[in-house]
Amino acid sequence: DHHSSIVRGRQAGEWWSRAAAEGKAAVEGKLRIGGQRHFYLETNTALALPVEGGCLSITCANQNPTRTQTAVAGALGLPLATVDVRVRRIGGAY
Repeated sequence: DHHSSIVRGRQAGEWWSRAAAEGKAAVEGKLRIGGQRHFYLETNTALALPVEGGCLSITCANQNPTRTQTAVAGALGLPLATVDVRVRRIGGAY
């Protein structure tokens, strides 16, 4: 392949000189990329039903049922133990 023929078997100075001789641009510098946060790509849906004892049963389609539980309990002022979150096997992966 064309790109590997420039680099393979040569020291850094050699491929740099060859690239310059062929009129190819070379860029030098630094790039700093900070931490990344995962972005969930699925559609977030949920069905919440009240159940006996003042509890809530939630069936949702997402990858983070614990976060769903803490968010719902926090928003409604409920203890975590009263919010039951279930996720059906949704398959797939990244």
